[in-house]
Amino acid sequence: MATLIQFKRSATQNDVPATSDLSLGEIAINTYHGRMYTEKNDGSAAISEIGSNPASLTINDAITFPTADGSNTQVLQTNGSGTLGWTSMASSG
Repeated sequence: MATLIQFKRSATQNDVPATSDLSLGEIAINTYHGRMYTEKNDGSAAISEIGSNPASLTINDAITFPTADGSNTQVLQTNGSGTLGWTSMASSG
């Protein structure tokens, strides 16, 4: 018979495991938000969201994209720390 493998899990809104709750490589899941958590090799927390509506989209732990569409004539702007957001273009005269 196959062995059932279960991850640490919670169905509580906004319940996020601390890095002390996870061992390196261990996975925890919050089924309320559809988020999966793991501990990174450097001891920091890593959050990977699964499902169809993530709160953010981050690539290579460096660039975070907004999840909503911008308005007509808006452009993406960086805050200098890798987070992008929508802003209106300055009009040229």
